[in-house]
Amino acid sequence: MKSVELVDVTLVESGDTFGSGVWFQTCILLDAPGYRVAVGFGASSLIALN
Repeated sequence: MKSVELVDVTLVESGDTFGSGVWFQTCILLDAPGYRVAVGFGASSLIALN
């Protein structure tokens, strides 16, 4: 039987495409054993992750 590895999906922010300052831009964080990937990493995503 194969083992099943789970992937955690974290929606960091999903608000502002244009960077108006009210919402951060889209960022989705995927965590799997041995991997961490950011998808849809907008310009303000680092601020949101902090």
